[in-house]
Amino acid sequence: MSKGPIRIAIIGAGIGGLTLSSALEHLEKDRNFEITIYEASAQISEIGAGINFWPRSWSIMKALGLEKSLLQILPRVPDDSPRVVFQVRKGDQAEGLHIQDLTMKGGGIRFHRAELQKVLLSHSRSKLHLSYRLVSYDEDGDEIHLQFENGNTAICDLLIGMDGIKSAVRRCFLLKRSMPNSPSMNPVCSGDIAYRGLISVQSLEKAFPGHRAISSPTMYCGKSKLIITYPVSKDTFVNFVSFDTDMSQEGASYEGPTTVPCTREEVASIFSRWEEEVQSLVRCIEKPTKWVIRFLRPMDRYSLGRVVLAGDAAHAMTPHLGSGAGRADAYILSSLISDKLCTRSTLPRIAEIFNEICCPAGKWLTERSSYSGKLCRLMAPGFEEVLEGDSTVPHERLVDIVKGFSKELEFVWKESAEEDRMRALKMLSNSDLITGGLRVAIIGAGIGGLSLSAALGFMGDRDDLEIDIYEASPCISDVGAGISTWPRTWEVAKAMGLHERLLSFLPCLPNDSPSCIFQIRKSDQAQGFCVRDIMRNGGAIRFHRADLQKVLKDSIGGRLHLSHSLVSYQDTGDEVLLYFANGTTATCDLLIGFDGINSIVRKGLLSSQGLLDSPSLHPIWSGTTAYRALVPMEKLKAALPGHSALTAPMLYSGKSKHIVTYPISQDKILNIVAYDTDVSRIGTIYDGPTALSCTPEEVLSVYEGWEEEVQVIIQSIESATKWILRDLVPLDRYALGRVALAGDATHAMTPHQGAGAGQAIEDAFILASLISDPLCTKQMISKVSQIYDTVSRPRGNRAMRLSRLTGELSELIAPGLEGDAQASSDILERAFQAYEDGLHWVYEDLPHEGRKQALEMLHSSETV
Repeated sequence: MSKGPIRIAIIGAGIGGLTLSSALEHLEKDRNFEITIYEASAQISEIGAGINFWPRSWSIMKALGLEKSLLQILPRVPDDSPRVVFQVRKGDQAEGLHIQDLTMKGGGIRFHRAELQKVLLSHSRSKLHLSYRLVSYDEDGDEIHLQFENGNTAICDLLIGMDGIKSAVRRCFLLKRSMPNSPSMNPVCSGDIAYRGLISVQSLEKAFPGHRAISSPTMYCGKSKLIITYPVSKDTFVNFVSFDTDMSQEGASYEGPTTVPCTREEVASIFSRWEEEVQSLVRCIEKPTKWVIRFLRPMDRYSLGRVVLAGDAAHAMTPHLGSGAGRADAYILSSLISDKLCTRSTLPRIAEIFNEICCPAGKWLTERSSYSGKLCRLMAPGFEEVLEGDSTVPHERLVDIVKGFSKELEFVWKESAEEDRMRALKMLSNSDLITGGLRVAIIGAGIGGLSLSAALGFMGDRDDLEIDIYEASPCISDVGAGISTWPRTWEVAKAMGLHERLLSFLPCLPNDSPSCIFQIRKSDQAQGFCVRDIMRNGGAIRFHRADLQKVLKDSIGGRLHLSHSLVSYQDTGDEVLLYFANGTTATCDLLIGFDGINSIVRKGLLSSQGLLDSPSLHPIWSGTTAYRALVPMEKLKAALPGHSALTAPMLYSGKSKHIVTYPISQDKILNIVAYDTDVSRIGTIYDGPTALSCTPEEVLSVYEGWEEEVQVIIQSIESATKWILRDLVPLDRYALGRVALAGDATHAMTPHQGAGAGQAIEDAFILASLISDPLCTKQMISKVSQIYDTVSRPRGNRAMRLSRLTGELSELIAPGLEGDAQASSDILERAFQAYEDGLHWVYEDLPHEGRKQALEMLHSSETV
């Protein structure tokens, strides 16, 4: 991690960027910051016309030490006296009509934009780089690397995008979240064309003595048009802004120039039928300009890791509420950054707090500003029938406009910026947010994810673990059929405190006695025969998947969030930010992807390494289709008394096909899985549905000509499902930084060694052992994930490889077994001896040994 001052990069030297820079200079006091502003333009032009402040914004400027300088450009000292915000008139008719004065405490404080900009520049002592147009940024751990159009680069610890409505920071921000089609990527038209200019008070007085705009802010309302005026520059100029609206263009994209010069005549033609007060204003405009008013569709968030969006880069809005200059954003950000709790490690949390405070406010203001404009242009609901120049509109209906606009402005007085600031600082000072518990996010509530949750709840003596399980589905369905595990998995279940509840679903207590794993028959012929029995101490322990899942659900050791489908995540170096399809977000210190073969976490982990072309990115077809079914043992017994499957786990072998059966649910149900392999499809991509219902007749057709035992099993099936079996190309790593993969997300395998669920449970065991250790702190997460990868990856990849080989041996298509389906007894013996040899790992390199290795690495001096 970098030492020295905290480096803050502000992109954009507009009102918002300069306010933030000035605020940090004023508030930082003894803090060690290095603040740099990067501006795309070659110079900071003193352009624009009027800009509106409400009393809440004035209080911000006072808190930032700008009051004295700003008073130099104001005609009076702002106070709390009731003042006219606007005289509101209906101006789109020959004889204009005064509607009502809108009066509020403090009124509005108005500046010439160029004068405000000059004050802010004089207070900013930050390094200012002109002609620095940002092209992109990249996050590298706890640093952000900036690339500029002029070829220069820079590094910062916190990047703040105040680069306006066409923000380059926002574009990169969305692209890095894999959101290139976000509706917030580019601004859209509001439907408004604005004509802006300044009017000399002296010339207006000469043209229209006593014009109300000289002494009072005035709003001239009309159908689909609006004019706003107010004095600026110590009342020597009148700021003039008029709006002409075409609502058919609202939301449309616009690629042309957004600011062009225009003539008085063009403005006059638009307001040609309006009252004389308006006509005189238009005749006096100096150098009017024409603006295409655009806005941003609301962002779902304003920060990500060490990157923050503020001002127009985050919430560019129409100007109808006078609230778009980013002053509140700058105040909240500067208050958080200048706080003593702001360190490099807390910068992501500071950014998140800013998002929590400012994003809802920005969304609300964007929406209300748009509505306010429609209200004042007689385009809000209830005014559809009103036409331009209509002088018959009842006065009380026009008064309703003023009341409605006044109501929209209530936030200005009801919610002070200081209250938002104190709320933000309270969130920062909350010890739980800075030094709180270790936050573990588990993606996926399948067998593996539930096992990890249960293990953490049972094994850990820590009371500072915060465990959240996020499941995409709206419920955890008790689905599936049989699941096979080995004695090594049973030992893990005992260590996780699950064995007593699992015993209720077993016919007997597992032990070390020699037991039949499979009785193997050659069955793809009319007269099948026994090849051999595979015996091992302890045999295999089989469950109905729903029974195992129920035990795990009842043992959850954290908070379960359903209907939370992960879309993407961002590892900031200090925490991981999670984004879900339902629009919610979350943060964690360690992200564990148990989200299955189509894992979003795996895709994110590979993407973060620049491995989007990795063969492990997407699952591949094993070439095998599996037919799964359950049959009551009594039904099979009635169909064929003495059937081999009634007393032993069976493997019926044939060329390119095989069938596995074993009893589950206390020997009351026979689990059946029938495999059919097309070797030409091995390693191909399959994009269709992977689970379909099918008929017993379809299954029977696949095994036509097989021995009677097989035919009876299939004829006993009432319903079946057809599965496309896929697996993964082994990954080179299972974890990186604060992100780990486990279960099918990292080693999805064919089921031929009965190791998929068991391996997921073992992953959970190793992870839980590391996480529950006191040495597992937030600072040690990256090392913990590295240890997990070292211990678990060899085991997982080995199981993947051997599972595929076991399937090939079972179907007599492994290397050396190609050729005629009528294999000799020697070939069969050799094949199934290799099958048995492939199970040696089950009894070697046991999970408890892996746990011991992992904890030794965690506790070793080299690791710590």
